[in-house]
Amino acid sequence: PTPCHAFHYSYQIGNDSDRFRIDVTAWSEADPAAMCAQVLQPFEENVSIPMAGAADGTYSVYLNGDLVGTFNYPG
Repeated sequence: PTPCHAFHYSYQIGNDSDRFRIDVTAWSEADPAAMCAQVLQPFEENVSIPMAGAADGTYSVYLNGDLVGTFNYPG
């Protein structure tokens, strides 16, 4: 993507007791008529995981089927 691209995504979060499965579909869009520098521009996106009512403990997070990390709740 270039600086003219806008990142879009949709996601679903599933919870299997101590595992969160996040399935993401992502794409970018840009105005084809826009003048834009042809350079790669890194980006970062965050997805909030709803924790209301969750028990204290260690949770695993899977993104599109791959383990990407763990975290302790409440911290």
